[in-house]
Amino acid sequence: MTAVSGRGMGAPPATVSWLLTIVSGLVVLLGASTWTQQPFPLTPLVALALAVTPALVSFDARSAPWWLPVLAPTALLVALPDPTPMLAAWALVVLASHLVWSPGRDAFPRAGLSVGYGALVALAASYTGLGAAVELSYRNQVGASLGADHVLPAVLLVLLAVAAQRAGAASERGRTLEVLSQAASEQPWPDVDTQLQEAAARALPNAGARISAEPGTGARLSAQLADGRYLVLDRARWNRPFTRRDVAATAALVVMADSSRTTARRRVRSESHLSVDPLTGLPNKVGFDDLLEETARQRRPAEQVALLYLDLNGLGEVNSQLGHLDGDEVLRVMGSRLHCELPAGAAAARVVDDEFAILVRHADAAQVATARERLTELVGEPLTVGSQLLQMDVTIGAALSADPDDDLNALLDEARDEVLAAKQSRAGNHRASPRWVNERAFVQGLLGRHRIEVAYQPIIDLPRGRLVGYQALLHTADEDFGTLPQMMLVGAAERLSLLDDLADAMATQAIPTMTKVAEETTLPITLALDVEFAQLDPGNEFLASLPGRLTDSGVTLMLDVSERHFGRWGPSQDRIAHWLREQGIRLAVDDFGAGHSTFSLLNSWDWDQVKIDASLVSGRDDPQGRLMLRHVAQMLSDLRIPGLAQGVETREQLEHVHGLGIGQALGPHLGEPMSAQDLLADLAHHGVRRPRWRA
Repeated sequence: MTAVSGRGMGAPPATVSWLLTIVSGLVVLLGASTWTQQPFPLTPLVALALAVTPALVSFDARSAPWWLPVLAPTALLVALPDPTPMLAAWALVVLASHLVWSPGRDAFPRAGLSVGYGALVALAASYTGLGAAVELSYRNQVGASLGADHVLPAVLLVLLAVAAQRAGAASERGRTLEVLSQAASEQPWPDVDTQLQEAAARALPNAGARISAEPGTGARLSAQLADGRYLVLDRARWNRPFTRRDVAATAALVVMADSSRTTARRRVRSESHLSVDPLTGLPNKVGFDDLLEETARQRRPAEQVALLYLDLNGLGEVNSQLGHLDGDEVLRVMGSRLHCELPAGAAAARVVDDEFAILVRHADAAQVATARERLTELVGEPLTVGSQLLQMDVTIGAALSADPDDDLNALLDEARDEVLAAKQSRAGNHRASPRWVNERAFVQGLLGRHRIEVAYQPIIDLPRGRLVGYQALLHTADEDFGTLPQMMLVGAAERLSLLDDLADAMATQAIPTMTKVAEETTLPITLALDVEFAQLDPGNEFLASLPGRLTDSGVTLMLDVSERHFGRWGPSQDRIAHWLREQGIRLAVDDFGAGHSTFSLLNSWDWDQVKIDASLVSGRDDPQGRLMLRHVAQMLSDLRIPGLAQGVETREQLEHVHGLGIGQALGPHLGEPMSAQDLLADLAHHGVRRPRWRA
């Protein structure tokens, strides 16, 4: 519902208003002084004039121009040979009427305006002899009636004034309706703010319209828009006030403006739906064609553009064997992977069914080859669909353009032709169909056959530039599915209620290995081991077994609780956290920045460390990423919680996180994950290697 406020009392300029008020006061005094010299002329005509005045002032306060109600009582007054005695009474009635119909600070100036002009007209009529045309007196004739021939001129003037008032109101009403009809016919408005102000200025003459963040005050009319702003109308103080019809017209225009904005948003949403694949959230063929056109317009002469075409092998078999819902889930996962993993300057689209297209700007042949390999790995990562662990394969075609005049659609067809040729000849290492197994049987088989493998990545203390511990990572390879991502295995274990089994398998390998590392290096070693929030329970058997495993190991255990699946911290978590601390086991928040990253999470426990997710560390290459990382580092410093930067890939990133005061880091630049066998062999031959960082 549109909110409209402000009655907007119009009035003449302040100086003129108060001058007229003073004149009116003099008129009242002059008229009142005559009452002592002669009886008050209370004739039927005078009584009619005084009775009509409040109604006419009411018209003035609502819709009529200010001067019209002045003429009506004036027309009655001119019928008196000497209107001076009754002017005082008329002026008092006018003032009282304005106070009733238009209360506020402008009542006196507007009353002065009416009385002043009315008195001037009445006196002018009297002194020019017009009043002598009608003689009204009782002259000792008690009960004498008013003659029609004497009253006719006054009545004609009254009717003329009223007709003029009604004609003016009808003309203004017609103009307002015309403006509203035209505004409605032009919907939706392309430029809402401009057209709203123009229509308001046309519908309300002598009014200025503007859009403001605040409502108007004083002599203004305000209507609130749906977005919280206001249409404010100002009218010069000597013009008539805003009327109820003005309020209604303003409200109608505001409703049209809001409707135009809603229609525009729906149109944009509808158009975006036409160019976006609803299943994957990626652009569809229409959206990708638009992207190609835009790229062709923006492309610089020396810029090379690559187009890759991907065809998922065997999705039809997934649909027929597992069902179309599982097939749709495969497409959703692939769309998400492409959206999240593509490098800057690249864009992906689902162009048809199980086929995707990728545009890479500023590319070269080496980047295209790297993209092929990465996309093959990305699609080939196992995924869980329903109760099945599934692995897909892909056929990729690519085309590179160095000429800015090349037709990018033709280039896309070239990449697609390569895919078709490869599928027909089964060129390369392309499997004819995807592979899947029951997820529970697969994970239980890995655990039962002791196929869970652990890799160890070094953790470096940046201020001191030395090794302080290792992060234990799942590094499990399967002969059919290849290397299995840690998040995939953890997610499967959580769904299958096998988290403790998986964590136990990791701890069984990691604690003895770190014990040997501590003996070999004679350094205090911290082992960082991942657990999930669901495991933080006083009755958890895996956690209860840890103190016994750590006895005489020389290893400090840090349990990393992933922020991605953090639940509500309660008394149960408090009890287990206190117990772990008593046993010398520390707790850290893992993957901070990958989930909700709320202050309540950091405030739920006295954490020993917060590990900043690699996405924030690598995101420092853009201004927003740098700002976020700086804020996180400052927040941890203010809370006095030690921080660790994950996923450091370059020396530049390392220098940046060190400059932000983050105390520890791990990542490829500081050391790749190594198996237990390789790690112990390396320590035996080379000792503790100097980190690739010195503060």
